[in-house]
Amino acid sequence: MGNRPDSADLDETTERPLENPWFDLYRHPETQFNVPREGRNGFQKSYNVYSLGVVLYEFAVWKPIHIVLGLDRKQRPRAAAAKGVKTQLLSHKGISTLKSEAGDVFAGIVKFCPSAEAVDDQTLQLEFWENVVTVFDGVLV
Repeated sequence: MGNRPDSADLDETTERPLENPWFDLYRHPETQFNVPREGRNGFQKSYNVYSLGVVLYEFAVWKPIHIVLGLDRKQRPRAAAAKGVKTQLLSHKGISTLKSEAGDVFAGIVKFCPSAEAVDDQTLQLEFWENVVTVFDGVLV
């Protein structure tokens, strides 16, 4: 899954994500808001796959996620809205919208991403390859 290292070098530091509640709409629920992002909540490949699913959904429906969720950009998003992104995207209505806008193949890819919860990174990488990369590779435009 790309060229991001599995762990940082000893002399390399990683940056904390910005504390912006709008960014939390794209983050995995385990890393949203003021949850510590070190240790067990640090970087995991499944968190990136989750975020990719949110962005791909936006591409498919041509709307930013806050519009999909019915949020007013002038108001700070509540934790419940951010925690509900996965439920909303994977709901019957969310999947139906996705299929009608982008087709069954693209919907299958997007559906995989927020649901990806592998036992380890290697398993996740294989599942990602099988469910996203090879499927995209077979798409003809």
